[in-house]
Amino acid sequence: MKLNYYCYGNWNLDEVKSLNELGIKIELGPASFKVFDDHAQFDEIINITSKAKEGRSKKNFAIYDVNEINKATHYLLEWSPKDLKGPKEQILDCLCESYGKLCCNCNLPHSIKLLEEPIHFDKEPKMKNSELVYCSELLYNVWFTTKDNYENIFKKWKFKPRPIIFGKNRSLSLNSICLIPPYSSSNLLIDNTVYDESMNPMNKNSAYGQFAACEFCNQKLYSKSTLIDYFPKFEIDNDFDYIHTKEWFGYNHRTIVSRAFLDFMHKVKKVKYEAWYTVPVINPINTN
Repeated sequence: MKLNYYCYGNWNLDEVKSLNELGIKIELGPASFKVFDDHAQFDEIINITSKAKEGRSKKNFAIYDVNEINKATHYLLEWSPKDLKGPKEQILDCLCESYGKLCCNCNLPHSIKLLEEPIHFDKEPKMKNSELVYCSELLYNVWFTTKDNYENIFKKWKFKPRPIIFGKNRSLSLNSICLIPPYSSSNLLIDNTVYDESMNPMNKNSAYGQFAACEFCNQKLYSKSTLIDYFPKFEIDNDFDYIHTKEWFGYNHRTIVSRAFLDFMHKVKKVKYEAWYTVPVINPINTN
Protein backbone atom coordinates (compact mmCIF):
# COMPACT_ATOMS: atom_id res chain seq x y z
CA MET A 1 0.00 0.00 0.00
CA LYS A 2 1.30 3.43 -0.89
CA LEU A 3 -0.24 6.63 0.40
CA ASN A 4 -0.81 9.81 -1.54
CA TYR A 5 -0.38 13.01 0.47
CA TYR A 6 -1.92 16.43 -0.16
CA CYS A 7 0.53 19.22 0.69
CA TYR A 8 -0.21 22.93 0.97
CA GLY A 9 1.86 26.00 1.79
CA ASN A 10 2.40 29.66 1.10
CA TRP A 11 5.78 29.03 -0.50
CA ASN A 12 8.77 31.39 -0.51
CA LEU A 13 11.47 31.48 -3.18
CA ASP A 14 13.87 29.11 -1.35
CA GLU A 15 11.11 26.54 -0.74
CA VAL A 16 10.01 26.67 -4.38
CA LYS A 17 13.60 26.12 -5.49
CA SER A 18 14.11 23.21 -3.07
CA LEU A 19 10.86 21.50 -4.07
CA ASN A 20 11.57 21.97 -7.78
CA GLU A 21 14.95 20.32 -7.30
CA LEU A 22 13.13 17.37 -5.67
CA GLY A 23 10.84 17.02 -8.68
CA ILE A 24 7.86 18.90 -7.24
CA LYS A 25 6.67 21.62 -9.61
CA ILE A 26 5.25 24.43 -7.51
CA GLU A 27 5.00 28.19 -7.90
CA LEU A 28 5.65 31.06 -5.53
CA GLY A 29 2.85 31.87 -3.07
CA PRO A 30 -0.11 29.80 -1.88
CA ALA A 31 -0.35 26.51 -3.77
CA SER A 32 -0.77 22.78 -3.27
CA PHE A 33 0.61 19.55 -4.70
CA LYS A 34 0.26 15.80 -4.21
CA VAL A 35 3.02 13.28 -3.60
CA PHE A 36 3.21 9.54 -2.87
CA ASP A 37 5.07 8.27 0.19
CA ASP A 38 7.32 6.10 -2.01
CA HIS A 39 8.94 9.22 -3.49
CA ALA A 40 12.69 8.94 -2.93
CA GLN A 41 12.80 12.29 -1.09
CA PHE A 42 9.39 12.01 0.58
CA ASP A 43 10.60 12.81 4.12
CA GLU A 44 12.45 15.88 2.91
CA ILE A 45 9.38 17.09 0.99
CA ILE A 46 7.15 16.72 4.06
CA ASN A 47 9.78 18.47 6.19
CA ILE A 48 9.88 21.46 3.81
CA THR A 49 6.08 21.57 3.82
CA SER A 50 5.90 21.53 7.63
CA LYS A 51 8.20 24.57 7.86
CA ALA A 52 6.44 26.61 5.17
CA LYS A 53 4.08 29.43 6.02
CA GLU A 54 0.61 27.87 6.46
CA GLY A 55 2.30 24.56 5.58
CA ARG A 56 0.39 21.36 6.15
CA SER A 57 0.13 17.86 4.73
CA LYS A 58 -2.44 15.11 5.08
CA LYS A 59 -3.10 11.63 3.77
CA ASN A 60 -5.19 11.84 0.63
CA PHE A 61 -5.80 8.29 -0.61
CA ALA A 62 -4.11 4.88 -0.82
CA ILE A 63 -3.29 2.62 -3.76
CA TYR A 64 -2.82 -1.12 -3.25
CA ASP A 65 -0.46 -3.40 -5.13
CA VAL A 66 -1.50 -6.59 -6.90
CA ASN A 67 -0.59 -8.80 -3.92
CA GLU A 68 -2.83 -6.79 -1.60
CA ILE A 69 -5.62 -6.93 -4.16
CA ASN A 70 -5.25 -10.69 -4.58
CA LYS A 71 -5.30 -11.58 -0.89
CA ALA A 72 -8.75 -10.02 -0.41
CA THR A 73 -12.07 -11.59 -1.41
CA HIS A 74 -14.15 -8.39 -1.32
CA TYR A 75 -13.49 -4.76 -2.16
CA LEU A 76 -14.78 -1.29 -1.51
CA LEU A 77 -15.65 0.07 -4.97
CA GLU A 78 -15.77 3.87 -5.11
CA TRP A 79 -15.97 3.98 -8.89
CA SER A 80 -18.53 6.37 -10.37
CA PRO A 81 -20.14 5.73 -13.77
CA LYS A 82 -21.19 8.43 -16.22
CA ASP A 83 -23.82 10.60 -14.55
CA LEU A 84 -27.32 11.52 -15.62
CA LYS A 85 -28.91 14.88 -14.96
CA GLY A 86 -31.68 14.41 -12.40
CA PRO A 87 -33.93 13.15 -11.01
CA LYS A 88 -33.60 16.33 -8.89
CA GLU A 89 -31.14 19.22 -8.97
CA GLN A 90 -30.83 19.65 -5.18
CA ILE A 91 -29.24 16.96 -3.01
CA LEU A 92 -32.01 16.79 -0.37
CA ASP A 93 -34.72 16.65 -3.06
CA CYS A 94 -32.75 13.91 -4.81
CA LEU A 95 -32.42 11.96 -1.54
CA CYS A 96 -36.14 12.26 -0.89
CA GLU A 97 -37.02 11.15 -4.44
CA SER A 98 -34.64 8.20 -4.13
CA TYR A 99 -35.15 7.02 -0.53
CA GLY A 100 -38.26 8.69 0.87
CA LYS A 101 -38.67 10.82 4.01
CA LEU A 102 -35.62 12.46 5.58
CA CYS A 103 -34.71 12.94 9.22
CA CYS A 104 -35.79 16.39 10.42
CA ASN A 105 -32.49 16.81 12.26
CA CYS A 106 -29.59 15.35 10.23
CA ASN A 107 -31.32 15.06 6.80
CA LEU A 108 -30.43 11.39 6.33
CA PRO A 109 -33.20 9.22 4.87
CA HIS A 110 -35.11 7.15 7.42
CA SER A 111 -34.76 4.14 5.10
CA ILE A 112 -31.39 2.84 3.93
CA LYS A 113 -33.03 1.26 0.89
CA LEU A 114 -34.13 2.83 -2.36
CA LEU A 115 -37.87 3.13 -2.85
CA GLU A 116 -39.45 0.54 -5.13
CA GLU A 117 -42.11 2.90 -6.48
CA PRO A 118 -41.26 4.66 -9.77
CA ILE A 119 -38.60 7.37 -9.69
CA HIS A 120 -39.51 10.57 -11.53
CA PHE A 121 -37.40 12.50 -14.07
CA ASP A 122 -38.39 15.74 -15.79
CA LYS A 123 -37.30 14.22 -19.11
CA GLU A 124 -36.78 10.63 -20.15
CA PRO A 125 -33.11 9.78 -19.52
CA LYS A 126 -31.22 8.67 -22.61
CA MET A 127 -29.09 5.56 -22.08
CA LYS A 128 -27.04 3.24 -24.24
CA ASN A 129 -26.39 -0.46 -23.71
CA SER A 130 -22.71 0.16 -24.43
CA GLU A 131 -22.38 2.51 -21.45
CA LEU A 132 -23.40 -0.38 -19.12
CA VAL A 133 -24.56 1.79 -16.23
CA TYR A 134 -25.13 5.43 -15.27
CA CYS A 135 -25.40 7.16 -11.89
CA SER A 136 -27.44 9.96 -10.42
CA GLU A 137 -25.81 13.35 -10.87
CA LEU A 138 -25.83 13.89 -7.10
CA LEU A 139 -25.82 10.33 -5.71
CA TYR A 140 -23.00 8.38 -7.32
CA ASN A 141 -24.09 4.92 -6.18
CA VAL A 142 -27.71 5.22 -7.30
CA TRP A 143 -27.37 3.43 -10.63
CA PHE A 144 -29.48 3.39 -13.79
CA THR A 145 -29.28 1.21 -16.87
CA THR A 146 -31.21 -0.02 -19.88
CA LYS A 147 -33.75 -2.79 -19.48
CA ASP A 148 -31.64 -4.96 -21.80
CA ASN A 149 -28.60 -4.54 -19.56
CA TYR A 150 -30.69 -5.34 -16.51
CA GLU A 151 -31.97 -8.60 -17.99
CA ASN A 152 -28.63 -9.64 -19.49
CA ILE A 153 -26.21 -8.45 -16.80
CA PHE A 154 -27.49 -7.00 -13.53
CA LYS A 155 -30.31 -9.41 -12.79
CA LYS A 156 -27.83 -12.22 -12.09
CA TRP A 157 -26.01 -9.96 -9.60
CA LYS A 158 -29.29 -9.80 -7.61
CA PHE A 159 -30.26 -6.22 -8.47
CA LYS A 160 -33.96 -5.44 -8.69
CA PRO A 161 -35.56 -3.06 -11.22
CA ARG A 162 -37.21 0.23 -10.21
CA PRO A 163 -39.38 1.82 -12.92
CA ILE A 164 -38.58 5.29 -14.27
CA ILE A 165 -41.36 7.73 -15.09
CA PHE A 166 -40.85 11.12 -16.72
CA GLY A 167 -42.56 14.38 -17.64
CA LYS A 168 -45.69 16.03 -16.35
CA ASN A 169 -47.75 13.09 -17.58
CA ARG A 170 -45.49 10.70 -15.61
CA SER A 171 -45.02 8.45 -18.64
CA LEU A 172 -43.31 5.12 -18.08
CA SER A 173 -39.88 4.68 -19.68
CA LEU A 174 -39.82 1.57 -21.84
CA ASN A 175 -36.05 1.52 -22.16
CA SER A 176 -34.53 2.58 -18.83
CA ILE A 177 -34.72 1.55 -15.18
CA CYS A 178 -33.18 2.37 -11.82
CA LEU A 179 -31.22 -0.47 -10.19
CA ILE A 180 -32.09 -1.43 -6.61
CA PRO A 181 -29.01 -3.12 -5.13
CA PRO A 182 -28.80 -5.77 -2.41
CA TYR A 183 -28.20 -4.27 1.07
CA SER A 184 -26.14 -5.62 3.94
CA SER A 185 -28.04 -6.96 6.93
CA SER A 186 -24.94 -6.49 9.08
CA ASN A 187 -23.10 -3.43 10.38
CA LEU A 188 -19.48 -2.70 9.54
CA LEU A 189 -16.70 -3.27 12.07
CA ILE A 190 -15.99 0.42 11.79
CA ASP A 191 -15.25 1.54 15.36
CA ASN A 192 -11.64 2.59 16.05
CA THR A 193 -10.73 2.66 12.36
CA VAL A 194 -9.87 5.61 10.12
CA TYR A 195 -13.40 5.36 8.72
CA ASP A 196 -15.33 5.99 11.94
CA GLU A 197 -15.32 9.81 11.94
CA SER A 198 -18.79 11.28 11.57
CA MET A 199 -20.39 14.69 11.49
CA ASN A 200 -21.96 16.22 14.57
CA PRO A 201 -25.71 15.78 13.85
CA MET A 202 -26.50 18.87 15.93
CA ASN A 203 -24.15 21.09 13.89
CA LYS A 204 -24.35 20.57 10.14
CA ASN A 205 -21.29 22.73 9.42
CA SER A 206 -18.94 21.03 11.88
CA ALA A 207 -15.79 19.15 11.00
CA TYR A 208 -15.86 15.35 11.17
CA GLY A 209 -14.89 13.81 14.49
CA GLN A 210 -16.04 11.35 17.16
CA PHE A 211 -19.75 12.02 17.58
CA ALA A 212 -22.77 10.06 18.73
CA ALA A 213 -25.53 9.03 16.34
CA CYS A 214 -28.39 11.40 15.59
CA GLU A 215 -30.80 11.27 18.53
CA PHE A 216 -33.77 11.43 16.16
CA CYS A 217 -32.96 8.64 13.67
CA ASN A 218 -30.00 6.90 15.36
CA GLN A 219 -27.80 7.14 12.26
CA LYS A 220 -24.36 8.60 11.65
CA LEU A 221 -23.17 10.66 8.69
CA TYR A 222 -19.68 9.22 8.21
CA SER A 223 -16.96 11.03 6.27
CA LYS A 224 -17.11 10.34 2.52
CA SER A 225 -13.50 11.34 1.80
CA THR A 226 -11.40 8.89 3.85
CA LEU A 227 -9.83 6.16 1.71
CA ILE A 228 -6.45 5.75 3.39
CA ASP A 229 -6.56 2.20 4.71
CA TYR A 230 -8.04 -1.22 4.07
CA PHE A 231 -11.83 -1.10 4.40
CA PRO A 232 -13.38 -2.88 7.42
CA LYS A 233 -15.32 -6.10 7.20
CA PHE A 234 -18.91 -6.66 8.31
CA GLU A 235 -19.76 -7.90 11.81
CA ILE A 236 -21.35 -10.95 10.20
CA ASP A 237 -20.11 -12.34 6.90
CA ASN A 238 -22.43 -11.73 3.97
CA ASP A 239 -22.59 -13.98 0.92
CA PHE A 240 -22.78 -11.47 -1.92
CA ASP A 241 -21.25 -10.17 -5.12
CA TYR A 242 -22.51 -6.59 -4.84
CA ILE A 243 -23.90 -4.95 -1.73
CA HIS A 244 -24.51 -1.53 -0.17
CA THR A 245 -23.55 -0.90 3.45
CA LYS A 246 -26.16 0.08 6.00
CA GLU A 247 -23.96 3.02 6.98
CA TRP A 248 -24.05 6.40 5.23
CA PHE A 249 -20.84 8.03 4.01
CA GLY A 250 -21.81 11.51 3.02
CA TYR A 251 -25.19 10.95 1.37
CA ASN A 252 -24.22 7.63 -0.19
CA HIS A 253 -23.68 4.10 1.03
CA ARG A 254 -20.35 2.41 0.46
CA THR A 255 -20.43 -0.27 -2.24
CA ILE A 256 -18.72 -3.60 -1.46
CA VAL A 257 -18.17 -6.11 -4.26
CA SER A 258 -16.78 -9.62 -4.64
CA ARG A 259 -13.74 -10.55 -6.70
CA ALA A 260 -16.12 -11.99 -9.30
CA PHE A 261 -17.89 -8.62 -9.72
CA LEU A 262 -14.59 -6.74 -9.72
CA ASP A 263 -13.26 -9.09 -12.41
CA PHE A 264 -16.41 -8.49 -14.46
CA MET A 265 -16.02 -4.70 -14.21
CA HIS A 266 -12.37 -5.03 -15.17
CA LYS A 267 -13.24 -7.26 -18.13
CA VAL A 268 -15.66 -4.67 -19.51
CA LYS A 269 -12.98 -2.00 -18.96
CA LYS A 270 -14.89 0.04 -16.39
CA VAL A 271 -12.45 -0.27 -13.46
CA LYS A 272 -8.78 -0.95 -12.80
CA TYR A 273 -7.50 -3.28 -10.10
CA GLU A 274 -4.77 -0.95 -8.86
CA ALA A 275 -6.69 2.30 -8.51
CA TRP A 276 -7.65 4.61 -5.64
CA TYR A 277 -11.29 3.55 -5.93
CA THR A 278 -10.56 -0.18 -5.37
CA VAL A 279 -9.89 -0.82 -1.67
CA PRO A 280 -9.40 -4.35 -0.27
CA VAL A 281 -11.82 -5.31 2.51
CA ILE A 282 -9.49 -6.48 5.26
CA ASN A 283 -9.51 -5.46 8.91
CA PRO A 284 -7.77 -2.05 8.87
CA ILE A 285 -4.26 -1.89 10.29
CA ASN A 286 -4.17 1.87 10.82
CA THR A 287 -6.36 3.05 13.71
CA ASN A 288 -4.84 6.52 14.03
